[in-house]
Amino acid sequence: MLTPNVCGAGGNHTKYLSRPKKWRRFDPDLFDALYKAVIVDGERDVVRAETTNILDPKIFSFYKKLLTDDLNERREYFQRFASFAKGRDFVFFDPDNGLEVKGPPLGKRNSSKFLYFEELSKTFSMGHSVLVFQFFTRKKAEDVIAERTSQIFSCLDVNEIASFKTPAVIYFLIPQPSHVAEMKERGEQVRQAWPGEICPVWHSRLD
Repeated sequence: MLTPNVCGAGGNHTKYLSRPKKWRRFDPDLFDALYKAVIVDGERDVVRAETTNILDPKIFSFYKKLLTDDLNERREYFQRFASFAKGRDFVFFDPDNGLEVKGPPLGKRNSSKFLYFEELSKTFSMGHSVLVFQFFTRKKAEDVIAERTSQIFSCLDVNEIASFKTPAVIYFLIPQPSHVAEMKERGEQVRQAWPGEICPVWHSRLD
């Protein structure tokens, strides 16, 4: 979910690249690719992830259209995205902030920073498993997870979802029923590869 660049935006969350002894061991190829992009080339562009060392373009596709706050442009954006993603098993949404909050409403200033539940629901209904990025800052991670999982269960016809908690952000995985077994297996691989850093937890509608 690329948005227009704003001067000074984007934060400064790259200090980990100066600590290779701690972070490189988790995924050397990923660390080296990020180090080259950010430190060596001075280029913080998500499209740099479109490489065999991160997300192989033979397997993954990036949707490079810009998302703005304009309501009509947003609707066109998602209409085109639906065609772009047709036939794909898996969709990753990376909004600046995460899932929608009480404000702003669609079409208003800063709405491009969020994925709205109606868009999430429509994407899931098209047969995709969906992963969504979510910041948490002013609330405890556990409270954000409880709130968001409840909201997802309320708007989607799904029985199991997963949260992947990290020290700074959370990812929510909403798998198609036919993908649940494989996603659980891969989630466990993530836990083992990133011990103590990424914590996958599965949540049931019945919980």
